[in-house]
Amino acid sequence: MTEQLKNILSHGDYTIVVGNPAVGRIFTSRERGVRALVHLIDTDPELLRGATIADKVVGRAAAALMIRSGVSRLHSRVITSSAIAMLAQHGIEVDFDTEVDMIENRAKTGRCPLDTLCAPLSDPAEMEAAIRRFYKELDSRRER
Repeated sequence: MTEQLKNILSHGDYTIVVGNPAVGRIFTSRERGVRALVHLIDTDPELLRGATIADKVVGRAAAALMIRSGVSRLHSRVITSSAIAMLAQHGIEVDFDTEVDMIENRAKTGRCPLDTLCAPLSDPAEMEAAIRRFYKELDSRRER
């Protein structure tokens, strides 16, 4: 399944592809950041349990959400060393193309805000709560 998802990721210009043979579905998204994972956790948690994911970029924030949702396997084009360690600690199989120290923000001027937010945290549940607060605050600023 990993090769199939990697192929879909590459040829569909997606940011994330989630597949789970047990439920017989594949989810794709072009959404940036980890919003697609948060959305799936809220709307389709059974798809994530035991799922295989192909993702473009994975840092600590995405890793925490994958751990919390019960993902079993990940392929990432780019992944941080700390995300690899977190995922391995929780028994998630990981393969990747490029390992990096940090995920850059979209402007390429520093570290990704979610990776910065999750850096001092070690508990995936705390990380998920922090990510949800971040998006809630971001959305409320956009509504103004």
